[in-house]
Amino acid sequence: MLFYWKPLCAAFSLFKSVNSYWYRYSYVGIVSILFLAAYFWMEVSSEVDRKDIWLIGISSAGVLVFLDYLKPSQNAKLTYFTAFFIVLTAIVLGTVFSAGKQSGGYGKLSYIACCALGVFELAYGVKLQMYNYHTSDVQAYQKYVFEQEQRINAIGLKEKGKIYRISQTTTRNYNKDMNRTANYNEALAYGYASISGYVSTPDEKQVGLLNRVGYRCESGLMTIVNTSLLGADSLLGVKYVLSEYPVNGLTEAPDIIQKSEKRVYENPFYLPFAFTYDDGKFNEEDEKSIVESQNPFEYQNILYSRLMGEKVELYKPLFYSRTENEQGNGVLYSIQVPAGSWAVYGNFPWQKQMDALINVNHVYKMAYSKWLSPSVFYIPTDHRDEEEIVVIELTAANRDGLKEGEEQFYALDLEILRNVSSVLRAREADVLMAENGKASFEVEANKDSSLFVSIPYERGWSVKNNGKEITVNLFAECMYSIPLQEGRNCIEMTYHLPGAEVGLIGTMIGGVLILGMFLMQGNGMTLIKILKKK
Repeated sequence: MLFYWKPLCAAFSLFKSVNSYWYRYSYVGIVSILFLAAYFWMEVSSEVDRKDIWLIGISSAGVLVFLDYLKPSQNAKLTYFTAFFIVLTAIVLGTVFSAGKQSGGYGKLSYIACCALGVFELAYGVKLQMYNYHTSDVQAYQKYVFEQEQRINAIGLKEKGKIYRISQTTTRNYNKDMNRTANYNEALAYGYASISGYVSTPDEKQVGLLNRVGYRCESGLMTIVNTSLLGADSLLGVKYVLSEYPVNGLTEAPDIIQKSEKRVYENPFYLPFAFTYDDGKFNEEDEKSIVESQNPFEYQNILYSRLMGEKVELYKPLFYSRTENEQGNGVLYSIQVPAGSWAVYGNFPWQKQMDALINVNHVYKMAYSKWLSPSVFYIPTDHRDEEEIVVIELTAANRDGLKEGEEQFYALDLEILRNVSSVLRAREADVLMAENGKASFEVEANKDSSLFVSIPYERGWSVKNNGKEITVNLFAECMYSIPLQEGRNCIEMTYHLPGAEVGLIGTMIGGVLILGMFLMQGNGMTLIKILKKK
């Protein structure tokens, strides 16, 4: 019933909503079963015989089959297989248990056989696990870890405590043929700030912003970050990108030795950690309509327009033509890229997954519109002095999910991005301190100015301006936007763990209950004597 009713699932998940990988809850069930088994053999077994154990096994198997019939959760054959082994184990245990009660060598032999059976079961279980989870690339893993640590350490030494983020286009376990990966926790492994992550309970505001700017959210658990959307990366303070291929606009970091396929690129357009902007000219309806249109390029244009206080068109739509391929199972898109300094991207909004494949200008292929596939993808281009035609081919057995006519091909104007980043950097605030749980800034501001802070919203932050606690706003429904007074502003941000007081009270209540149970079990006098001696 622990597995079908799951009474402790919420507690095990720290009272957060968890929507996948339910087998992690099995730890609760396993511990409970081990506890009950230990209690049975220590306290109850003397009162039962082998028929009782056989009955327990048969009953448990019957309940398992019945519950799976009411709520099918796996292959029926596996359920029957499990039920069979429950009965078989009960028969063996009951027989051994009965023999163990007999005196002499026969009883000892039965216990030895029981221990041997337990060792065999554990060894066989290890064999099955090793078959599924063994690794044959230890040396490659060690090499990757060594080189990745070198890169991150070299960046850290170069920046010397400055605030920045790092992104990647590839990870260790990366399917190059299909351009997919689920390894989005390398920032946690190697100790750097990133825009990607894979957790069971992500912050909805952070995931929502990344999804709106083009890093697609997968199953509410992670965002697919396997390219560099320069406009989005710059806004989020991504200064370095680790990539196996170049991206227009990024430059190889000159002060870092490049030793392998994955190279360190520097983003010359990244925005500072905190800077001022005038939010008074912003129209909320404009942003709302763009969000509803699911166009990440126009959405980024809106965000930069807010920061600049005037209309900015970083991303510009490209003209394209659409034809069926010769096999009849796909579509060819011919896109005109004008001369100039561009970073070109594409996006095919879909209504449902199509299990498609796209060929990006005969440079690389990638899985699309399926699990772990991105939405926005980078289109490599070569010619800056003349117009270029790039070709994208999308193939799928069934293209019902494709929103025909809503395909998006945009070019990021790197010169405009350079100018915008220069203007916003000139408004950078003085960062007095920025560490885990605390940040403080000092800034001179005009009337109606706000301070953009590249800290994602999280319940628990409190903000003071010149010593007085204030109410803050959110930029893009995620980042902190702090209203400023005309003149000098000293901003202090402090994080307080939400629920800490309630948790402390709960712990105290639990301690009182445990003490009460101890006293009720007749050990009160013993406890009083111990306390008196101390």
